[in-house]
Amino acid sequence: MFRLIVREKTHVFLSVNQKDDRGFDPNLHYEFSTVRVMLGRIEENGLHYVDGKFFNDRNVVIEEHLEPGYYVITLEFYWRQHIHQAANISEHINKL
Repeated sequence: MFRLIVREKTHVFLSVNQKDDRGFDPNLHYEFSTVRVMLGRIEENGLHYVDGKFFNDRNVVIEEHLEPGYYVITLEFYWRQHIHQAANISEHINKL
């Protein structure tokens, strides 16, 4: 779980990235794992759902226009293999 603070209107890309399958021996049968990524805005009455993805691919991306405020990003992995169980999250922000 991550917290994202948005100080002004923003166009954001959130990307969950897994290692490319070309980096592994083909005989090991590496597969991309399924990832669930959700973005929610923290409000006075609780958490408001903004966007989410549930997919198995090298890169799973959320693209949104966000208003100023506090947000929560949650990640959940369903590992399909035991060869490599790591990923990273990146953000690209364009102020509007």
